[in-house]
Amino acid sequence: MNQDAPSIAQILIAPSRLLVEGSVGPLSIGILSSSGEVFWGDCLSNHILAEQLPTVERLVDLVLSRSRDQHLSSFRALWDSIRSIFPDSGRVQVADEVAAAVQQALLTAVSSVQHCTAVELLSSEYGRPDLNTDRYDCPAILEISDYTATAERIDRMIALRPAGIGYRLTNNRIAESLGENAEYLERFVAELSQRVGHLNEDAAHRPTLYLGLNGALGQLAGDPVRYIGKVLEISVNLQVAAGVNRLVLEDPFLLNGLTEQSSNLLRLKNLIRVTPTSHGRDEPTQLVSRNRFLDREAVATCANIQPVHAMMYELTAMGDIDALMASLAELGEAHIDSFIRIDGQATPRWVKSAVDIAMASRSTGLIVDFTNGTEFLYHQIIRQMSETTALLRQASQ
Repeated sequence: MNQDAPSIAQILIAPSRLLVEGSVGPLSIGILSSSGEVFWGDCLSNHILAEQLPTVERLVDLVLSRSRDQHLSSFRALWDSIRSIFPDSGRVQVADEVAAAVQQALLTAVSSVQHCTAVELLSSEYGRPDLNTDRYDCPAILEISDYTATAERIDRMIALRPAGIGYRLTNNRIAESLGENAEYLERFVAELSQRVGHLNEDAAHRPTLYLGLNGALGQLAGDPVRYIGKVLEISVNLQVAAGVNRLVLEDPFLLNGLTEQSSNLLRLKNLIRVTPTSHGRDEPTQLVSRNRFLDREAVATCANIQPVHAMMYELTAMGDIDALMASLAELGEAHIDSFIRIDGQATPRWVKSAVDIAMASRSTGLIVDFTNGTEFLYHQIIRQMSETTALLRQASQ
């Protein structure tokens, strides 16, 4: 990296004093370089309170005191130099918001002054420099929640021809919603698979069916450790219902304790693999574990015993780009896949960051929220992917 790169001259806050007391709104952090350019990063939410601005300003002052005159030559090194200013993630919400915006601004600034894409920068700094756009793209999975999944919206999702269609359970009344043996869910998956086949003119297009189960199969079983057979039966029935489409099950059950959860996911994974219905498929049902808090122990355990095929991360609930990339790099070394999820409230800058992170980490898919029924976020993602791929291919020539 170029050590003669411009340095950090000032850090800006927008808005500074534009919010009146009692109001909420978006907030961005800008890095002003010694060359006069400003690079912005956004807080994750649009609900920063006016009363929180003094805390924001104090944090920004501390960041500037540590980073002023440092060269914009390495994203990871710059963040390492200021990381200790912030409390541990999850303790102070506004601090997490500021940390996310600062990291995003740093990533934009360093990649810009180093004349490379953010994908190339992240790939290089986190040990994945072998990016080949001719062999890799990042599939987009459109996801809808159970309470907004109307037939009309699902048909609109299918018509967009995404690489995958996701369905996320949020209803706590599991047996009533899914049936005592998940028969309603199985019927839904079968009908979805048939609908995909009916509406798709290209028979070769077989979107992945991604089910965010939030522990539902374990709740139906009562005790998923003792009655793992019931969880297996439902999983196999869902696999049959999916037909020729690839099936992914995220968090089929949730147990207290990482060891118990991991060991029983591994049991289920192995049982699904050897069932007769798995033998005629391109691949058996894939299991995914949701990493809610960038849990390092969960990643280490997953890399060690490989209880699942992939982990899922919610970018806009975390925002810690450095910790997320380090986690994804560890999974990649263990040959475990990943999914990145982005919700409908993401700003355009976080849409770009989601694509950059997903492509740099070679994620299996980018899950795009379709709960509000609008196509805008999906089109943003596709456009950003296309533009980034074009830049990467140009740079490789």
